[in-house]
Amino acid sequence: MSERYEALVIGTGFGGSINACRLAKRWPDGKVLVLERGKRYPLGSFPRTPHDFARNFWNLPGEGRDRPGPMTGDSQRGMFDVRNYGHMDVVMSAGLGGGSLIYANVFLEPPDAVFDSRWPATAHKAELMPYYHVAKEVLGSRPIPVNDDPRRHIPRTQAFGEIAEKL
Repeated sequence: MSERYEALVIGTGFGGSINACRLAKRWPDGKVLVLERGKRYPLGSFPRTPHDFARNFWNLPGEGRDRPGPMTGDSQRGMFDVRNYGHMDVVMSAGLGGGSLIYANVFLEPPDAVFDSRWPATAHKAELMPYYHVAKEVLGSRPIPVNDDPRRHIPRTQAFGEIAEKL
């Protein structure tokens, strides 16, 4: 790669996306490079069944894991990556959009109890609230509609509710 960049952003999660956007505004002539190891999940392609989840694990060369069959191309990359260490196993994930793939676009401010005395003074809720407000604005977070709001009506949820009541 002989191209020169002013900034390199690794990851497309909350921090990476916002930083890439701000840096791209600073260097609009394409001087920002964003790297993401996870794949893109277009609308309707997110894994929803156990079989789909099983096909969404990274298959790293030489890792020595038994697989049900040969994995090629895009099937070698998935959301989940399991790493085994001496006294710990870690499940990591990666995908275009970062944590939003898992958080389902939920933006919650932590309750006061999260910010107890174990944290440094600069990490108390009062100090962090301005940043929560900025993130909320940049991400376009909006309140969940109240129960009688038509935007809250989700046919699938209603169908599950009706089935549950019958059972």
